[in-house]
Amino acid sequence: GIRCLRCNVFRDFKFLSKIMLLFRWKWLFDYYYRNIDAFVVLSKSSKNILKKYGIDEKKVNVIHQAFSLKDWEAAEPSQIEDNSILFAGWIDEKKGLHILIDAMPEILRKVPNAKLYVLELTSYKEYKNKILKKIDEYGLKDRVFMLGRLSPDEFKEYLKKANVVVVPEQWENMSPVIIAEAMAKAKPIVASRIGGIPEFIEHGKSGLLASHNNPKDFAEKIIHILQDKNKAIEMGKIARQMALEIFDEDDVLNKIVKLYNKVIISH
Repeated sequence: GIRCLRCNVFRDFKFLSKIMLLFRWKWLFDYYYRNIDAFVVLSKSSKNILKKYGIDEKKVNVIHQAFSLKDWEAAEPSQIEDNSILFAGWIDEKKGLHILIDAMPEILRKVPNAKLYVLELTSYKEYKNKILKKIDEYGLKDRVFMLGRLSPDEFKEYLKKANVVVVPEQWENMSPVIIAEAMAKAKPIVASRIGGIPEFIEHGKSGLLASHNNPKDFAEKIIHILQDKNKAIEMGKIARQMALEIFDEDDVLNKIVKLYNKVIISH
């Protein structure tokens, strides 16, 4: 695939690389796509992407991911750390941590004791250095805590005490797993209005949606939640209830079995 084109020959000829990819690989993908009976995607947004590519939408089935809620009890209001903001994910441009860091000065003007906890799943050195530079330039070293990769139990502890979970996604995605985890923990979420995310967060009820590349919009939405504790708790309760419905394991299993049987019968 693309890795074959990352040798020295093509390093400085990106346009040529794209042309080669188009003619060398697209026909191969299309050949196999035409022979697939059914596709399973995790959101309507993903279905639309396949449809735009040219795949018959009748073959595309939206079945949400299964998520076991047995080990994800709702956090109690008494466990919340006041004005704590949580980001958990890759330290990568696509995950948008830079948008949240750019929003922090405005957040701190309205909520001076706000603090941001960053839980790293995987980090890219160049991008992480960019983030650390921003933290230094904004004077946020005592307000932003880069915690690295934590154990599952440690992660759940930070999620439990978060006042708000922020997901500043920057690309078309079904919906990051952290959204399901935060909903399960009854946390209000501020997330990008992009890709499949709006299918899982009802704006104003289970969380708030912001323009994906707008730090000011993110700041306003985060401040709104931090300053209205009762509203934050209510949003979290609704998010938890939605999670119980959307990610129900039995429902997902039934839909997949039904699809498998349909494909088998068609042959």
